[in-house]
Amino acid sequence: MKRMLERGITDDEVRYFMKNAKVMFSQWGGKRQLFVSEEGMVVVTNSSGEWIFKTVWSKNDYDEQSENIMEVLKKYVK
Repeated sequence: MKRMLERGITDDEVRYFMKNAKVMFSQWGGKRQLFVSEEGMVVVTNSSGEWIFKTVWSKNDYDEQSENIMEVLKKYVK
């Protein structure tokens, strides 16, 4: 939530990013998930059986690596 506030991202935007994700990467044996959309990325972690937001960033915060991921997704994921 702290990152959301720092980056000016609302709860509704976070949920939109997740709902419209082009891909979701499961990490740490399924304990963490990264949702990637054209509008933003969201990381959630499973803590005691509940999913909590770990961090989030909008497309305005994408760096070169994020842009590279998006280019691949645009090419291969419809």
